[in-house]
Order: sequence, then C-alpha cells, then structure tokens
Amino acid sequence: MRILYVLFFLLTLNSCQKVKEKEVVRLMKEWNRKEVLFPDDLLFTVLEKDTLKEIPKSDYTIITYVDSIGCTSCKLKLQNWLLLERKLRSITNKRVSCLFVIHPKSKKEVNYILQENHFDCPVCIDDSDIFNKLNKFPANIMYQTFLLDAGNKVVAIGNPIHNDRIKKLYLDIISGNKMTSKKGSMQTEITVSETLFDFGKISFKESQKCI
Repeated sequence: MRILYVLFFLLTLNSCQKVKEKEVVRLMKEWNRKEVLFPDDLLFTVLEKDTLKEIPKSDYTIITYVDSIGCTSCKLKLQNWLLLERKLRSITNKRVSCLFVIHPKSKKEVNYILQENHFDCPVCIDDSDIFNKLNKFPANIMYQTFLLDAGNKVVAIGNPIHNDRIKKLYLDIISGNKMTSKKGSMQTEITVSETLFDFGKISFKESQKCI
C-alpha cells in the first residue's frame, strides 16, 4: 500500500510540474517584449514626502506590483530591496530604477511599513488598482515583478528578492553580462521549479529549453 501511495505522489508531482511548465511557456508568450503601461495619474512618492513629477527615465526599470492578498510586509521584504538597489549602484553606471505599485488592504499599514524600513524607493499607493487593471498582471506573486528596458518593454520576469537565481539574472542583464538587443534577443532560460525565465533567441515556434 505504501508503494501505491508513493507512486500516486510521484505521478501527481509529475502532473503538477507539467502544468507549471505549460503556465511558464504561456506567460513567456504573453509577456515577451510586452510594454508595461503606466497610467498618467499614477503618483509615485518617496516616504510620503517627495512626489515624483514623472516616472524616472532609466536604462532599466525593475517594477513590482503588490496586490492586496496576504501579508504585505512578507511579500515586500523592503530591506532586501534596499540591499539590491545598493548592489545595482555598485556594479553599473547605468540608470536603474526600482519602482513599486501597491494595491493595499490598508494604506495606513503600508505607509507604516515604508516608514519603519526607511524605504526610499519610489512607491505608488494604487487604491483603485488601475495599474493592474490596465496591464492585467499574473495573479501569482512570483510573476508580478518585471525587468523593463528603456522603452518599458519586458526583458525578464521574476522576483529577485525571493529567488537568488532571478537576482543573478537581473544583475547579469543590467551589468551587460547577458546581452540583449533592441529586438529582445537574449538567451532563453526557464526554471519552472524556481520561477525563473527570460526571453531569448529561441523562437516560440521552436522548442523551449527547460532547465
């Protein structure tokens, strides 16, 4: 009987893995070089004091959308983002912006978290969730962070704070160790179990390589 349970578990695990692979490939097709749109009335502030008149013009932008589901502070991990921002400044002279759009359950709670962490990256409190409604982001938290080029087009997806391999991928792209072109040519890399993929030279009509 125990053997049957093990076999059932393995079959279920394999089935779930295939579902995840299909989901990742679908997201790749959907978001490859897709432009992330910023509504005109999206207002970014720094610690509720300084208001940005416009979204910073950058060579790369890491944009994170945070929905109202679950523990906001657990998802944000703000101190880790501050460390990543310092790392980015140390490895490249390129202009890199880290932006956050938060659709909060409690605006008061979010502001408290930002103040407590002295978080000085631009943040937009999007009460109406207009940013998400315009772009229709994936529901999975692991697919709600995007690396954008200067034209706000997606070159990689994944949360670099929750996954070290994604962090390395972002750092490699931004520092130039993983080259991209304006047409979006770059090595295709997928790790379904760790939610890592970027868009590359492999055509979607060809087979995708799963690592």
